[in-house]
Amino acid sequence: MRQLVKLTALSALALLSISSCSTIDSDLIVEPPTVTSQLSGSVSRLMVQDKRPHSYLYRHIDTETQKANQFSAPSQPLTAIVKQAFQQSGIVSGQGDLNWYVSINKAVVEHTETALKYQLDYQLNIRVEAQRMNRSYARTFTGTSKSEGVSNPDEATIEREFKRLLQQVLNDIANDPQLRLTETRG
Repeated sequence: MRQLVKLTALSALALLSISSCSTIDSDLIVEPPTVTSQLSGSVSRLMVQDKRPHSYLYRHIDTETQKANQFSAPSQPLTAIVKQAFQQSGIVSGQGDLNWYVSINKAVVEHTETALKYQLDYQLNIRVEAQRMNRSYARTFTGTSKSEGVSNPDEATIEREFKRLLQQVLNDIANDPQLRLTETRG
């Protein structure tokens, strides 16, 4: 009987230590989201810059030390993902005189966990400056999301949720009429 109790306790301890070790072994695959715009007018030139001080997208934070101990970058640069999303939507035509300068200021998924569950915090901050001749307009778009679950999140969950948040923010950008700097006729 004592042997069975020891074996059960050791098994539970091993399972707990295995489940608390979350690893994302490869780069995260984030496909360009589908962006739709209800507005007319197109962007002639689109410049996208990543102004974050790091290149990773995912960071696992150790709850005991409060330090990040694991990082994972997207499989392709975020600048390319954002640019492709706008180009595939038809917003960027290469014609006209409207230019958009997009700056990715923050894009991160922070993973924290306890013995029984994990939490993912998604944060996105993108600034867009629109310029047409002598007029300009700038606005910052933000998005946040949280998810939690038991055990460890899989890469597909992280990728899917980040893509959903990115799609939401890019759709907000695409449908902001002030970023079109429409001609005013007097």
